[in-house]
Amino acid sequence: MNLGFKSVVVLIAAFGFLACGNNNSSSITGWTATAGDGQVQLSWDSVSGATSYNVYYSTDSNVNTTSSGKVTGLTTTSTSVTGLTNQTTFYFIVTAVTSSGEGSPSNTLSSTPSGTNTSTATSTAVTGVTATKVGAGQVQVSWAAVTGAISYNVYYGTNSNVGTSSPTNVQGITGTSTTISGLATGVTYYFIVTAVIAPPSSTVSVILN
Repeated sequence: MNLGFKSVVVLIAAFGFLACGNNNSSSITGWTATAGDGQVQLSWDSVSGATSYNVYYSTDSNVNTTSSGKVTGLTTTSTSVTGLTNQTTFYFIVTAVTSSGEGSPSNTLSSTPSGTNTSTATSTAVTGVTATKVGAGQVQVSWAAVTGAISYNVYYGTNSNVGTSSPTNVQGITGTSTTISGLATGVTYYFIVTAVIAPPSSTVSVILN
């Protein structure tokens, strides 16, 4: 991946203990986006029990399942999204549909179509993510540096399904940590960190007493 590409990094951490259960990460693996001339080729690994797949895309990095750009009902594990504007960055997610319904979205990948060059975004795990209570109503979120990342965004909320559409966020972080203040005590918070080149880590939660 390069500076034009981003995947989403989700983390759940517990202060004093490691949370169990849902980690809010998608079952989609092997997810790649390869830019071409006015198009992006997408592919992913098959998901057990999936009957079809849906792809959503947008020029907004907060792409989600309500985005207007979409290709639904795919019965294969790849597709080409065509008719895209060259030199414009597009963001993509994919979901698997099973008998239980549509699953959680994949990591977000970005790709910039070009008339002359192609490049591939792939999911690469980010390590060293933590969320730690550092004071009254304060949590420090930290992560390992990602090669080539130009900045990081942290999204958070009290819903375990926190995503990049969360209204509570800190964006444009140039280091590998940030302290979030003004949080309510006695409440569990969930955090997502995004980088220009990294997928979600596991989700971490913090209970503020």
